[in-house]
Amino acid sequence: MTRVMKIALSLIIFLGIGSAIFLYFFPFAKEIDVDRPAVFFYEQKPSSLEHISIHISGTLYRPFLRQHKFVGSIRIDGFDVTKEYDPFDTYVLERKKGINSGNLVYLKSKKHRDILMAGMIWFDDDFKEISIWWNNKNLHQFIVTADSYKEALIVQQKMREVFGSSFVPKI
Repeated sequence: MTRVMKIALSLIIFLGIGSAIFLYFFPFAKEIDVDRPAVFFYEQKPSSLEHISIHISGTLYRPFLRQHKFVGSIRIDGFDVTKEYDPFDTYVLERKKGINSGNLVYLKSKKHRDILMAGMIWFDDDFKEISIWWNNKNLHQFIVTADSYKEALIVQQKMREVFGSSFVPKI
């Protein structure tokens, strides 16, 4: 091998390793600060519909080849727990076709891990389409970014088509 080829090969290896390290450790963070109109309702009870808002502020970390997570606040009108406490970091458990799925858990104290409210959240990277599910005393509660019950069902149907059986509600 000639000296020029050795230098070129060394440079390629050095740049390749450097790029791999950069991609692995760089968080690819995206700042989120949005207010979204939403509706709250109980499963299969359109008469329970209430118009609310979701206020989201924080950072969505999307590292290369590692687990994504959202760190910040998710405040929901009508749910005092969400105003008094920040959720535990929302780790993206599953990601399909631009939609993220994770746990949404509000703790009284991160030190003691007293759970005040726990559910699931599905959201896109821009937090435009959001579906939140809580099971409260065997009542399935939903919060969906929409202006009506019909729009909420459309958002849920899109997410169900992407996630299949892991999306709630199952109907």
